[in-house]
Amino acid sequence: MASRSCLRYSQRRLPEALELADQAMELLAVPQGRLAVQILMTRAQVYSAQGLAERALPDLFAAAEALGTNTDVFLLWLVRQNLASGLWRLGRIEEAESWLGQARVLAAELAQRAPWYHTLWLEGLIADHKIRLEVAAIQLREVCMGFRGSGSWGHFAVAALDLARIEARRGCVDEAIVWAVQALPHLQALELESEGLAALALVREQVAAKQLRAAVLEPLRRAAGRAVGAPELQG
Repeated sequence: MASRSCLRYSQRRLPEALELADQAMELLAVPQGRLAVQILMTRAQVYSAQGLAERALPDLFAAAEALGTNTDVFLLWLVRQNLASGLWRLGRIEEAESWLGQARVLAAELAQRAPWYHTLWLEGLIADHKIRLEVAAIQLREVCMGFRGSGSWGHFAVAALDLARIEARRGCVDEAIVWAVQALPHLQALELESEGLAALALVREQVAAKQLRAAVLEPLRRAAGRAVGAPELQG
């Protein structure tokens, strides 16, 4: 049932995923171990995708507790990364940075680079929130290059929108347009909602006119983050 819940989440069938996760939790005699973590994480991701970050947070903390003595570095990273993301979305920045610091250490231990780029991405978003725009731009450039190098085009597109938005806020409109243009072909491949499609059309118009404002990019970034589905992308 836990695997079915994960599958429904990946298919964006959120109500079904939530129902299956609830049922799976009820069947657990003790909410500990890898299976409990998987169920709690899936349920938290569903809540996040529904825009209910405050409901996701208790499950994320429960997942951290359910880890117990687990030494799986990727799983340890995943829980801390998602906790940092959930706290960031709720504006609890200092707490988010504490968990993200732990995630960074774990990401550096992993052979695969994707976790490192996801952690650096969230660090860049927090730097943006704190109006440390130059730092945020440097971090997001590394993230974009990493995702492009690995062919993770959905993640690349959303990260490139973040970087374009940051460059626009810095007054670097030409640089913002460069990154937006690189994101556009990959955004077309996403299943954007009507809001996202309208935002995509508006960004195209601004790029063609060689004028791009951060406020115009924000609705498209939100829609793209939802379409890609990773919790740290929900924004």
